[in-house]
Amino acid sequence: MNHLLPNHLSIIRFAEKKQVYPGSVYDAIKAKKILVDLVGKDKVKMIDYILYRQYRFAKSNPDKAKLKAWYARKGRALKK
Repeated sequence: MNHLLPNHLSIIRFAEKKQVYPGSVYDAIKAKKILVDLVGKDKVKMIDYILYRQYRFAKSNPDKAKLKAWYARKGRALKK
């Protein structure tokens, strides 16, 4: 996505960087622990990575192989 705010990430991209499922990010948004910004004319929901970089998700996922396989099935490669 090409936008003017380089430190903002889409929800799926934020989940990839934090190595969690997107559902965990949506749960944090629903609980108002992460606030999204509406960016652009289309009001795309984006997360300020600088602000939420240190955010720790309640559920840890020790089995990263399953997480990587899930992202692979969705056509996205999860980086280390």
